[in-house]
Amino acid sequence: MRKFNTTGTCYPQIHYMVDITKRLNDIANRVADGEYITINRGRQYGKTTTLYHLTQRLSKDYVVFSISFEQMGKTEFATEESLTYYFLDRLRLKLRTISNLNDYVKDTITSTVAKYSEKKEIDFSLLNELIPDLCEKSEKPIVLIIDEVDSASNYESFIKLLRLLRDKYLNRMDEPTFQSVILAGVYDIKNLKLKVRPDSDHQYNSPWNIAVPFKADMSFAKNGIEQMLTEYETDHNTGMDISEMAQLIFDYSSGYPFFVSKLSQLIDEEQLGWNKEGLLKAVNILLKEKNTFFDDLAKKLEEFPKMKELLKDILYNGYEESFNTYYKHIEIAAMFNYIKDVKGKVMIFNRIIETWMYNLFMVEEAIENRLYDQGSIEKSQFIEGGRLKMDKILERFAIHFNDIYGEQSEKFCEEEGRRFFMLYVKPIINGTGNYYIEAQTRDRSRTDMIIDYYGTQYIIEMKIWRGDSYNERGENQLFDYLDFYHTDKGYLLSFCFNKKSKPEAKTISLGGREIVEVVVYYAKCEMQQLLSILADGIFDFCCQAVSWFAKLCGCTYYEMNTYLFIVVQPLIYVLLSLVILYYAAKCLRKGKHRVFITALGYTIFNVLCFCLIQYHYRMDADSAARICIKEMYEIQDKYGIPYKLTNFVLFVFAFLAIVAFDWMMIRRLKHKK
Repeated sequence: MRKFNTTGTCYPQIHYMVDITKRLNDIANRVADGEYITINRGRQYGKTTTLYHLTQRLSKDYVVFSISFEQMGKTEFATEESLTYYFLDRLRLKLRTISNLNDYVKDTITSTVAKYSEKKEIDFSLLNELIPDLCEKSEKPIVLIIDEVDSASNYESFIKLLRLLRDKYLNRMDEPTFQSVILAGVYDIKNLKLKVRPDSDHQYNSPWNIAVPFKADMSFAKNGIEQMLTEYETDHNTGMDISEMAQLIFDYSSGYPFFVSKLSQLIDEEQLGWNKEGLLKAVNILLKEKNTFFDDLAKKLEEFPKMKELLKDILYNGYEESFNTYYKHIEIAAMFNYIKDVKGKVMIFNRIIETWMYNLFMVEEAIENRLYDQGSIEKSQFIEGGRLKMDKILERFAIHFNDIYGEQSEKFCEEEGRRFFMLYVKPIINGTGNYYIEAQTRDRSRTDMIIDYYGTQYIIEMKIWRGDSYNERGENQLFDYLDFYHTDKGYLLSFCFNKKSKPEAKTISLGGREIVEVVVYYAKCEMQQLLSILADGIFDFCCQAVSWFAKLCGCTYYEMNTYLFIVVQPLIYVLLSLVILYYAAKCLRKGKHRVFITALGYTIFNVLCFCLIQYHYRMDADSAARICIKEMYEIQDKYGIPYKLTNFVLFVFAFLAIVAFDWMMIRRLKHKK
C-alpha cells in the first residue's frame, strides 16, 4: 500500500506524489539544447526527487553521472588535489548504476582513481585533460548532475572547479565536453561566491554565469494536488471532496511540496478526517512539531538578522515591500522560499510559514506580556460548544488594552496594536485553532486577520480610526469580504486616539449580514488630542472630497486617490515646468543668459521637490525608506504630532507651495522676456 512521503526521494510505486512530468520535460529540453542549469530552491522543495526522476528520464539518450556533495566536507574540499580525487571517486561509485557506458570510460575512471589514491601529483589539470577524453570516447553525450552543492559553499577549491567547467563550456566548439551540467541546492552560485568571498570585491562576478537558472515553478498547483488525492481516494474510498481538499491544502501550503505532503501525511496517518476540520488539526500538529524545515528556518532567522527584521516589519507593521532581489535581504529570503513575489510586492510564502513566524516572534513577548496572561486566564469564558465567542473576546481585549497600554504613544499603538491583539488571542485558540493575516489586504492602516477554529472562520479587520467617512468605507469593505469568504458575520477592531472614553461595541447590519465593531480609545494630553482632532478633520475632509470626485467620475475611492497622486499631480508639475522652460528659452534667444540659467536651475529644483513628494508617497513600499519613516515617527512622538498631520503638510502644503512658486517664476519670465 502506498503512503505519503516527506523524507528523501519519492517513488510513484510506493508513494503518493504529484505528477512532475511537465517539469522533467522542461529540463530535458534544456539539456537537449546543451544548456548548463542551476536549480535553486528552499529546503525540502522536491529537488532531490526531481533529480532522481530526471536521471531516469535522461538515461535513455545520455550517460548521466548524478552525484551529491552532501557527505563531502572539509577533508574533501580542503585542497585542489583532494577535491579532484574525491570528485573522480564519486563518478567511479556511479559506474555500477550506469548501463549505457562503454568499457573505455569505465576503465579510465577506475584506473585513474586507483592510480592517484594517495592524492599526490593530482590537480585540476588532470580533469582538464580527462573530461574531453571521456566525452569524446563515450558513445552517448555525458550529462553531469551535482546535488547539494551547498556543502561546497565555503571552499575556494569548488569555485576553481566551477571555473574549469565554465572554461570547458566556453570552448565546447573546439573540444568535447559535457552535454550539460546541472547544479542543485538551496544557494545559487552567486551566493556561494558571496560565502567564499565575504568582501565586497567581485561578489557578483560568479564563475558560473554561463548557467541558465531553472525558473519554472516547482510548487504544486491545485490540479496537481487533486491528481495525487484522486489516486489516494481510489485506494482508500474515504468519500472526501477531492476538489475542496485540494483547494484547502493549496490555500495553506501555496503548493510548497513539503507542506503538501506533510499535511496529507498527517491527515492519513493520524486519521484526522479528510475535511476542513481535519486539515486544521493537521496544521496545528505541524506548527507544534519539531522538524528539519522549521529548525532550518529558525537558524536562518538568527543567521540573517536583517532578513528577520524585514519579515517582522511585513508581518507586524504591514509594510508593503517592493519585490526587488537587488535588495540583498529580499534576495536571501526569496532564495530560501520564505517569501514570494505577488504583483511586485513581497509576501510570506504561505500561511503555515507565516503563522510559525508569528508564533516564534511572540514567544519572548508572551512570557512577560500582561495581555497574553489575561487571554490565558479568561480563555474558558470565550469558548462555548466548540465555537469562539468572538464578540466577547474583542470587548475584553479592548478593556485590557485600555487599562494596560492606554498611556503609550500614538506611534507605539499604531504599529503595535495589531500585534497585541494576536498576543491576546494566541492562548485562547492555542492547540485548537490558528490564525493568519490575509496577505492581499495587509497594509499599514488595515489588516484582515482570519482565525480558523474547529472549521469555522472568523474575519477580523483591524484598522486605525481616521474619521467617520474612512471608517464607513472600512465597514463597507468588510461587508465585501464577508461575501468573498461566504460568511454572514465579521468583526471590526478600531484603534482610536483622539478621545478619552471607555471602549465601546456596536453591531451594524446590512442585507442579512452583520459586523460587530469594537473601538479601543486612547487618552492623551490635551495638545495631542487637539492635534489629532485637527488631523482627523483635515483628513476626513480630503477623503470626502476625493470620494465626491470618485463618484462624479464613476470610479472607486482608491482608484481616484491613486489617479490624483500618480497622474494629476505629476502632470501639473510637468506642464508648469514646460511653461517655465518655454519662457526661459525666449530669454536665451534674446541673450539673457543669467535669467535662463536661473530658470533652468529652478526647474531642476522643481523636479527634485516633486520626486521628494512622490518618494514619500511610496515610502512604505520602499525597503530603504523604512529607516526614514522610523526617524520621522520618533520626532513626531517627541512632540506629540500625529503623522496624518505631517502627511497633510507634505502632500498638500508642499504641492501648493511649489505651484505658487512656479506661477511666480512664470510671471517673472514673462516680464523679463
